[in-house]
Amino acid sequence: MKKIINILFRHKMILIFVMIGQFAIYISVFGILNTLNIAELKEKDRIESVYKSRIKMEIIKSFDSSLISEDLKNIDKANIIITKGLAVNYKEANSSYIADLIIALNEELPYKLIEGHIPGTDPDDKGKNLVAIGRDKCKYTYEENGKKYITLDNEKYEVCGILGSEYSDFWDYKIILNVNNIGDNVISRINELTYFNIEILSNEINVSDIYEDIYVAIKTCNNDAAIDSYKLYGSGESEIRKTLTRNNINKKICILLFSLCNCIVISEFYFLDYKKEIVIYKILGAKNSFIIKRLMISFVVISSFTLILYGLVATLLNTIGMNGLMYFSVSAKNIISMFIVILLVTALSMIYPYIKMTKLNITSMRLKE
Repeated sequence: MKKIINILFRHKMILIFVMIGQFAIYISVFGILNTLNIAELKEKDRIESVYKSRIKMEIIKSFDSSLISEDLKNIDKANIIITKGLAVNYKEANSSYIADLIIALNEELPYKLIEGHIPGTDPDDKGKNLVAIGRDKCKYTYEENGKKYITLDNEKYEVCGILGSEYSDFWDYKIILNVNNIGDNVISRINELTYFNIEILSNEINVSDIYEDIYVAIKTCNNDAAIDSYKLYGSGESEIRKTLTRNNINKKICILLFSLCNCIVISEFYFLDYKKEIVIYKILGAKNSFIIKRLMISFVVISSFTLILYGLVATLLNTIGMNGLMYFSVSAKNIISMFIVILLVTALSMIYPYIKMTKLNITSMRLKE
Protein backbone atom coordinates (compact mmCIF):
# COMPACT_ATOMS: atom_id res chain seq x y z
CA MET A 1 0.00 0.00 0.00
CA LYS A 2 2.84 2.40 0.88
CA LYS A 3 4.44 1.71 -2.51
CA ILE A 4 1.18 2.49 -4.32
CA ILE A 5 0.73 5.74 -2.39
CA ASN A 6 4.33 6.66 -3.23
CA ILE A 7 3.69 6.04 -6.95
CA LEU A 8 0.53 8.14 -6.87
CA PHE A 9 1.71 11.17 -4.96
CA ARG A 10 5.43 11.39 -5.72
CA HIS A 11 4.65 13.52 -8.78
CA LYS A 12 1.56 15.46 -7.74
CA MET A 13 1.32 17.77 -10.75
CA ILE A 14 1.41 15.01 -13.37
CA LEU A 15 -1.08 13.05 -11.25
CA ILE A 16 -3.60 15.87 -11.65
CA PHE A 17 -3.06 16.12 -15.43
CA VAL A 18 -3.35 12.36 -15.93
CA MET A 19 -6.45 12.06 -13.73
CA ILE A 20 -8.25 14.84 -15.62
CA GLY A 21 -7.53 13.08 -18.91
CA GLN A 22 -8.56 9.73 -17.45
CA PHE A 23 -11.85 11.14 -16.16
CA ALA A 24 -12.73 12.34 -19.66
CA ILE A 25 -11.96 8.87 -21.03
CA TYR A 26 -14.01 7.05 -18.40
CA ILE A 27 -17.00 9.35 -18.91
CA SER A 28 -16.84 8.61 -22.65
CA VAL A 29 -16.30 4.86 -22.27
CA PHE A 30 -19.04 4.33 -19.70
CA GLY A 31 -21.33 6.56 -21.76
CA ILE A 32 -20.75 4.35 -24.81
CA LEU A 33 -21.20 1.16 -22.75
CA ASN A 34 -24.45 2.53 -21.35
CA THR A 35 -25.71 3.40 -24.83
CA LEU A 36 -24.84 -0.07 -26.13
CA ASN A 37 -26.55 -1.64 -23.12
CA ILE A 38 -29.71 0.43 -23.70
CA ALA A 39 -29.76 -0.60 -27.37
CA GLU A 40 -29.30 -4.31 -26.56
CA LEU A 41 -32.02 -4.33 -23.89
CA LYS A 42 -34.43 -2.44 -26.13
CA GLU A 43 -33.78 -4.90 -28.94
CA LYS A 44 -34.40 -7.77 -26.52
CA ASP A 45 -37.81 -6.31 -25.59
CA ARG A 46 -38.62 -5.78 -29.28
CA ILE A 47 -37.77 -9.37 -30.22
CA GLU A 48 -39.90 -10.69 -27.34
CA SER A 49 -42.85 -8.72 -28.73
CA VAL A 50 -42.66 -10.34 -32.18
CA TYR A 51 -45.32 -12.95 -33.02
CA LYS A 52 -44.39 -16.28 -34.63
CA SER A 53 -46.78 -15.82 -37.56
CA ARG A 54 -47.47 -12.40 -39.07
CA ILE A 55 -49.06 -10.84 -42.12
CA LYS A 56 -48.96 -7.11 -42.79
CA MET A 57 -51.71 -5.53 -44.91
CA GLU A 58 -50.95 -2.09 -46.34
CA ILE A 59 -54.31 -0.55 -47.17
CA ILE A 60 -55.25 2.52 -49.20
CA LYS A 61 -58.94 3.38 -49.17
CA SER A 62 -61.24 6.23 -50.12
CA PHE A 63 -61.63 9.14 -47.70
CA ASP A 64 -64.27 8.94 -44.94
CA SER A 65 -65.50 5.44 -45.65
CA SER A 66 -66.15 2.82 -42.98
CA LEU A 67 -63.19 0.67 -42.08
CA ILE A 68 -64.10 -1.80 -39.37
CA SER A 69 -67.00 -4.18 -39.95
CA GLU A 70 -68.61 -6.48 -37.41
CA ASP A 71 -67.28 -9.41 -39.42
CA LEU A 72 -63.74 -8.13 -38.92
CA LYS A 73 -64.24 -7.60 -35.18
CA ASN A 74 -65.74 -11.08 -34.84
CA ILE A 75 -62.76 -12.96 -36.30
CA ASP A 76 -62.17 -15.60 -33.62
CA LYS A 77 -58.52 -16.51 -34.30
CA ALA A 78 -55.30 -14.52 -33.96
CA ASN A 79 -55.01 -10.83 -33.05
CA ILE A 80 -55.80 -8.09 -35.57
CA ILE A 81 -54.26 -4.70 -34.88
CA ILE A 82 -53.90 -1.40 -36.73
CA THR A 83 -50.19 -0.68 -36.20
CA LYS A 84 -49.61 2.30 -38.46
CA GLY A 85 -51.64 5.24 -39.67
CA LEU A 86 -53.87 6.04 -36.69
CA ALA A 87 -52.73 9.28 -35.05
CA VAL A 88 -54.76 10.57 -32.09
CA ASN A 89 -54.57 14.00 -30.54
CA TYR A 90 -53.38 13.84 -26.93
CA LYS A 91 -54.66 17.14 -25.53
CA GLU A 92 -52.68 17.20 -22.26
CA ALA A 93 -49.41 16.52 -24.13
CA ASN A 94 -50.38 19.08 -26.79
CA SER A 95 -49.38 16.69 -29.56
CA SER A 96 -50.57 13.84 -31.78
CA TYR A 97 -49.22 10.30 -31.44
CA ILE A 98 -49.51 7.06 -33.39
CA ALA A 99 -51.68 4.54 -31.53
CA ASP A 100 -52.10 0.79 -31.88
CA LEU A 101 -55.77 -0.13 -32.26
CA ILE A 102 -56.83 -3.68 -31.35
CA ILE A 103 -59.61 -4.82 -33.67
CA ALA A 104 -59.81 -8.51 -32.73
CA LEU A 105 -58.29 -10.03 -29.61
CA ASN A 106 -58.02 -13.82 -29.37
CA GLU A 107 -54.54 -14.44 -27.94
CA GLU A 108 -52.28 -13.08 -25.23
CA LEU A 109 -50.82 -9.69 -26.11
CA PRO A 110 -47.05 -9.04 -25.93
CA TYR A 111 -47.37 -5.60 -24.31
CA LYS A 112 -45.50 -5.32 -21.01
CA LEU A 113 -47.36 -3.56 -18.20
CA ILE A 114 -46.18 -1.85 -15.05
CA GLU A 115 -49.72 -1.79 -13.74
CA GLY A 116 -53.31 -2.25 -14.88
CA HIS A 117 -54.46 -4.02 -18.05
CA ILE A 118 -54.88 -3.56 -21.79
CA PRO A 119 -58.28 -2.17 -22.92
CA GLY A 120 -60.76 -4.91 -23.71
CA THR A 121 -59.08 -7.62 -21.62
CA ASP A 122 -61.27 -7.17 -18.55
CA PRO A 123 -65.02 -8.05 -18.52
CA ASP A 124 -65.76 -4.74 -16.80
CA ASP A 125 -64.31 -2.74 -19.72
CA LYS A 126 -67.52 -2.89 -21.74
CA GLY A 127 -68.97 0.52 -22.57
CA LYS A 128 -65.98 2.53 -21.29
CA ASN A 129 -63.49 4.76 -23.10
CA LEU A 130 -60.19 3.17 -22.11
CA VAL A 131 -56.53 3.52 -23.07
CA ALA A 132 -53.21 2.01 -22.05
CA ILE A 133 -50.22 4.34 -22.33
CA GLY A 134 -46.46 4.10 -21.93
CA ARG A 135 -44.95 5.46 -18.73
CA ASP A 136 -43.45 8.40 -20.63
CA LYS A 137 -46.95 9.48 -21.67
CA CYS A 138 -48.23 8.95 -18.13
CA LYS A 139 -46.71 12.24 -16.95
CA TYR A 140 -49.46 14.14 -18.77
CA THR A 141 -52.39 12.40 -17.07
CA TYR A 142 -54.76 14.03 -14.59
CA GLU A 143 -56.56 12.36 -11.69
CA GLU A 144 -60.21 12.18 -10.69
CA ASN A 145 -61.51 10.01 -7.85
CA GLY A 146 -58.23 8.12 -7.66
CA LYS A 147 -58.14 7.25 -11.37
CA LYS A 148 -55.93 8.62 -14.15
CA TYR A 149 -57.44 10.20 -17.26
CA ILE A 150 -56.31 11.74 -20.55
CA THR A 151 -58.13 13.48 -23.40
CA LEU A 152 -57.90 11.96 -26.87
CA ASP A 153 -59.55 13.79 -29.78
CA ASN A 154 -61.54 15.87 -27.26
CA GLU A 155 -62.93 12.78 -25.50
CA LYS A 156 -62.14 11.67 -21.96
CA TYR A 157 -60.35 8.31 -21.60
CA GLU A 158 -59.58 6.40 -18.43
CA VAL A 159 -56.02 5.11 -18.27
CA CYS A 160 -56.54 1.44 -17.45
CA GLY A 161 -52.93 0.36 -17.94
CA ILE A 162 -49.39 1.76 -17.91
CA LEU A 163 -46.91 0.16 -20.29
CA GLY A 164 -43.25 -0.26 -19.43
CA SER A 165 -40.39 -2.72 -19.34
CA GLU A 166 -38.03 -3.43 -16.49
CA TYR A 167 -35.11 -3.33 -18.91
CA SER A 168 -35.69 -0.63 -21.53
CA ASP A 169 -37.93 2.19 -22.77
CA PHE A 170 -39.28 0.14 -25.69
CA TRP A 171 -42.88 0.38 -24.44
CA ASP A 172 -42.64 3.83 -22.84
CA TYR A 173 -44.06 5.81 -25.77
CA LYS A 174 -46.90 3.51 -26.85
CA ILE A 175 -50.63 4.26 -26.87
CA ILE A 176 -52.93 1.22 -27.05
CA LEU A 177 -56.65 1.40 -27.86
CA ASN A 178 -59.32 -1.25 -28.37
CA VAL A 179 -62.05 -0.83 -30.99
CA ASN A 180 -64.67 -1.76 -28.38
CA ASN A 181 -63.50 0.94 -25.94
CA ILE A 182 -63.22 4.10 -28.03
CA GLY A 183 -65.41 7.16 -28.47
CA ASP A 184 -67.16 8.55 -31.54
CA ASN A 185 -64.41 11.05 -32.34
CA VAL A 186 -61.73 8.36 -32.58
CA ILE A 187 -64.11 6.23 -34.68
CA SER A 188 -64.54 9.18 -37.04
CA ARG A 189 -60.77 9.59 -37.22
CA ILE A 190 -60.42 5.88 -38.08
CA ASN A 191 -63.01 6.20 -40.87
CA GLU A 192 -61.08 9.18 -42.27
CA LEU A 193 -57.88 7.15 -42.66
CA THR A 194 -56.76 6.75 -46.24
CA TYR A 195 -53.51 4.86 -45.65
CA PHE A 196 -52.81 2.49 -42.77
CA ASN A 197 -51.42 -0.93 -41.86
CA ILE A 198 -53.35 -3.83 -40.37
CA GLU A 199 -51.34 -6.73 -38.97
CA ILE A 200 -52.64 -10.27 -38.44
CA LEU A 201 -50.64 -11.76 -35.58
CA SER A 202 -50.52 -15.14 -33.89
CA ASN A 203 -48.34 -17.41 -31.79
CA GLU A 204 -50.79 -20.31 -32.09
CA ILE A 205 -51.80 -20.66 -35.73
CA ASN A 206 -50.53 -19.94 -39.22
CA VAL A 207 -52.27 -16.63 -39.99
CA SER A 208 -52.36 -17.53 -43.70
CA ASP A 209 -55.24 -19.84 -42.78
CA ILE A 210 -57.50 -16.91 -41.81
CA TYR A 211 -56.15 -14.28 -44.20
CA GLU A 212 -58.93 -14.77 -46.75
CA ASP A 213 -61.65 -14.21 -44.12
CA ILE A 214 -60.00 -10.95 -43.03
CA TYR A 215 -59.49 -9.80 -46.62
CA VAL A 216 -63.18 -10.38 -47.39
CA ALA A 217 -64.25 -8.58 -44.17
CA ILE A 218 -62.24 -5.49 -45.16
CA LYS A 219 -63.42 -5.55 -48.76
CA THR A 220 -67.05 -5.79 -47.59
CA CYS A 221 -66.78 -2.26 -46.17
CA ASN A 222 -64.25 -0.92 -48.69
CA ASN A 223 -64.71 -2.64 -52.03
CA ASP A 224 -62.44 -0.12 -53.76
CA ALA A 225 -59.66 -0.40 -51.15
CA ALA A 226 -56.21 -1.26 -52.50
CA ILE A 227 -54.61 -3.95 -50.30
CA ASP A 228 -50.97 -4.95 -50.53
CA SER A 229 -50.25 -7.91 -48.22
CA TYR A 230 -47.08 -9.80 -47.41
CA LYS A 231 -45.98 -12.30 -44.80
CA LEU A 232 -43.33 -11.24 -42.30
CA TYR A 233 -40.53 -13.62 -41.39
CA GLY A 234 -37.88 -13.75 -38.69
CA SER A 235 -37.60 -11.27 -35.85
CA GLY A 236 -38.13 -8.17 -37.97
CA GLU A 237 -35.95 -5.13 -38.51
CA SER A 238 -33.48 -4.43 -35.72
CA GLU A 239 -33.79 -1.11 -33.90
CA ILE A 240 -30.25 -1.15 -32.49
CA ARG A 241 -28.91 1.32 -35.07
CA LYS A 242 -31.84 3.72 -34.47
CA THR A 243 -31.35 3.53 -30.70
CA LEU A 244 -27.61 4.16 -30.97
CA THR A 245 -28.20 7.14 -33.27
CA ARG A 246 -30.89 8.53 -30.97
CA ASN A 247 -28.44 8.33 -28.05
CA ASN A 248 -25.67 10.20 -29.92
CA ILE A 249 -23.29 7.24 -30.14
CA ASN A 250 -21.19 8.92 -32.86
CA LYS A 251 -20.63 12.00 -30.72
CA LYS A 252 -19.58 9.86 -27.77
CA ILE A 253 -17.13 7.90 -29.92
CA CYS A 254 -15.61 11.16 -31.24
CA ILE A 255 -15.17 12.42 -27.67
CA LEU A 256 -13.52 9.13 -26.71
CA LEU A 257 -11.12 9.27 -29.67
CA PHE A 258 -10.23 12.87 -28.80
CA SER A 259 -9.64 11.87 -25.17
CA LEU A 260 -7.43 8.96 -26.22
CA CYS A 261 -5.37 11.24 -28.48
CA ASN A 262 -5.07 13.60 -25.55
CA CYS A 263 -3.18 10.82 -23.72
CA ILE A 264 -0.28 11.31 -26.10
CA VAL A 265 -0.18 15.04 -25.29
CA ILE A 266 -0.34 14.39 -21.54
CA SER A 267 2.42 11.79 -21.89
CA GLU A 268 4.82 14.58 -22.83
CA PHE A 269 4.35 16.14 -19.40
CA TYR A 270 4.55 12.66 -17.92
CA PHE A 271 7.97 12.13 -19.52
CA LEU A 272 9.27 15.54 -18.43
CA ASP A 273 8.20 14.90 -14.85
CA TYR A 274 9.98 11.54 -14.78
CA LYS A 275 12.95 12.64 -16.90
CA LYS A 276 15.41 12.92 -14.03
CA GLU A 277 14.59 9.43 -12.81
CA ILE A 278 14.89 8.07 -16.35
CA VAL A 279 18.33 9.63 -16.77
CA ILE A 280 19.51 8.10 -13.48
CA TYR A 281 18.29 4.68 -14.59
CA LYS A 282 20.09 5.11 -17.92
CA ILE A 283 23.35 6.11 -16.19
CA LEU A 284 23.09 3.02 -14.00
CA GLY A 285 22.80 0.91 -17.13
CA ALA A 286 19.11 0.05 -17.02
CA LYS A 287 17.61 -1.23 -20.26
CA ASN A 288 14.84 0.69 -22.01
CA SER A 289 12.44 -2.21 -21.43
CA PHE A 290 13.04 -2.04 -17.67
CA ILE A 291 12.41 1.72 -17.55
CA ILE A 292 9.26 1.49 -19.73
CA LYS A 293 7.98 -1.32 -17.51
CA ARG A 294 8.30 0.90 -14.41
CA LEU A 295 6.59 3.80 -16.19
CA MET A 296 3.77 1.53 -17.32
CA ILE A 297 3.24 0.18 -13.81
CA SER A 298 3.10 3.75 -12.52
CA PHE A 299 0.55 4.72 -15.21
CA VAL A 300 -1.62 1.64 -14.59
CA VAL A 301 -1.70 2.44 -10.86
CA ILE A 302 -2.77 6.02 -11.59
CA SER A 303 -5.39 4.82 -14.12
CA SER A 304 -6.82 2.28 -11.69
CA PHE A 305 -6.93 4.84 -8.87
CA THR A 306 -8.76 7.28 -11.19
CA LEU A 307 -11.24 4.56 -12.19
CA ILE A 308 -12.04 3.84 -8.54
CA LEU A 309 -12.45 7.57 -7.88
CA TYR A 310 -14.69 7.88 -10.95
CA GLY A 311 -16.85 4.99 -9.71
CA LEU A 312 -17.26 6.60 -6.28
CA VAL A 313 -18.18 10.01 -7.76
CA ALA A 314 -20.64 8.48 -10.26
CA THR A 315 -22.26 6.34 -7.54
CA LEU A 316 -22.62 9.40 -5.32
CA LEU A 317 -24.23 11.41 -8.13
CA ASN A 318 -26.63 8.54 -8.88
CA THR A 319 -27.52 8.28 -5.19
CA ILE A 320 -28.52 11.95 -4.99
CA GLY A 321 -30.56 11.72 -8.20
CA MET A 322 -28.07 13.23 -10.67
CA ASN A 323 -27.67 10.00 -12.65
CA GLY A 324 -27.70 11.80 -16.00
CA LEU A 325 -24.23 13.24 -15.48
CA MET A 326 -22.04 10.16 -15.10
CA TYR A 327 -22.95 6.54 -15.83
CA PHE A 328 -21.33 3.73 -13.85
CA SER A 329 -22.17 0.05 -13.63
CA VAL A 330 -20.20 -2.99 -12.51
CA SER A 331 -20.59 -5.99 -14.82
CA ALA A 332 -18.35 -8.56 -16.47
CA LYS A 333 -18.58 -6.72 -19.79
CA ASN A 334 -17.74 -3.38 -18.20
CA ILE A 335 -14.80 -4.80 -16.23
CA ILE A 336 -13.31 -6.37 -19.38
CA SER A 337 -13.92 -3.14 -21.33
CA MET A 338 -12.21 -1.00 -18.70
CA PHE A 339 -9.26 -3.43 -18.51
CA ILE A 340 -8.82 -3.05 -22.28
CA VAL A 341 -9.17 0.74 -22.03
CA ILE A 342 -6.53 0.98 -19.30
CA LEU A 343 -4.12 -1.12 -21.38
CA LEU A 344 -4.85 0.99 -24.47
CA VAL A 345 -4.42 4.26 -22.60
CA THR A 346 -1.19 3.03 -21.05
CA ALA A 347 0.14 1.95 -24.45
CA LEU A 348 -0.72 5.30 -26.05
CA SER A 349 0.80 7.19 -23.13
CA MET A 350 4.09 5.29 -23.46
CA ILE A 351 4.64 6.21 -27.13
CA TYR A 352 6.17 9.64 -26.48
CA PRO A 353 8.27 8.61 -23.43
CA TYR A 354 9.66 5.61 -25.32
CA ILE A 355 10.64 7.66 -28.38
CA LYS A 356 12.31 10.35 -26.25
CA MET A 357 14.03 7.80 -24.02
CA THR A 358 15.63 5.98 -26.93
CA LYS A 359 17.05 9.28 -28.15
CA LEU A 360 18.56 10.29 -24.80
CA ASN A 361 22.33 10.83 -25.08
CA ILE A 362 23.60 10.25 -21.54
CA THR A 363 27.20 11.26 -22.26
CA SER A 364 26.15 14.76 -23.30
CA MET A 365 23.72 15.31 -20.42
CA ARG A 366 24.40 16.87 -17.07
CA LEU A 367 22.14 16.29 -14.13
CA LYS A 368 20.85 19.44 -12.54
CA GLU A 369 21.01 19.60 -8.82
